[in-house]
Amino acid sequence: VDSVSDMTLTAVEYTLPYYKRKKKTYYVVAYINRELAWQNIEPKIIQLRTKYDSFIELAKNAEHPFLEYKYLIKAKALSEELMSLFYTGVLFDSSKKKAYKDLISEISQSQELEMLNSFRIPLYVTTNGDYENLITAKVIEAFKELGFIPHEELKGNIRTILKIEINSNEKISDEICSVYPETSIYLSNIDETKVFYSYQKSWGKTSNFSLAQAKKKNK
Repeated sequence: VDSVSDMTLTAVEYTLPYYKRKKKTYYVVAYINRELAWQNIEPKIIQLRTKYDSFIELAKNAEHPFLEYKYLIKAKALSEELMSLFYTGVLFDSSKKKAYKDLISEISQSQELEMLNSFRIPLYVTTNGDYENLITAKVIEAFKELGFIPHEELKGNIRTILKIEINSNEKISDEICSVYPETSIYLSNIDETKVFYSYQKSWGKTSNFSLAQAKKKNK
């Protein structure tokens, strides 16, 4: 069985070279200084823990479900990075596992991170200018995958709104009708005083005969 792994090593040291005359070859033994390796890793673990704790605290005090979700996502990413770094560190010094036992247990059993598995945010969706709902359908599908539950009607428990606007920017000159399509997407609190996410995209110019001219040419 072939096994391939990729890891960035730290605290690598090596012996003085040894020359074997018969083979005309130098030999050097590389090894990891375990104590130094842990000293390099531990400050990063502490830094990640500080960031993790801050995002958990922000999630607990968030004034809106979307902000809570956003902070928990960041906390989860930091926890995964922290755990990976920690288990790399204990490869070099297994005695450190006991010192961080409480932290690992805290992250593994975090009720806040557990909430992400069932986190669902009701979402009021409004759309304008997307007459066949082609873009709207794609946007809604993307938000569903993130844990949002779209609604076409505004209900009492909904605190988040998703606005999708398609502007054709139509201009007619002589016989030619030109459009400069623009897509705008906004995610905000229900009264639209705080925008959580925005996206704007302008598309290339599209030209054709105006409807009146097309009818004339069809006769």
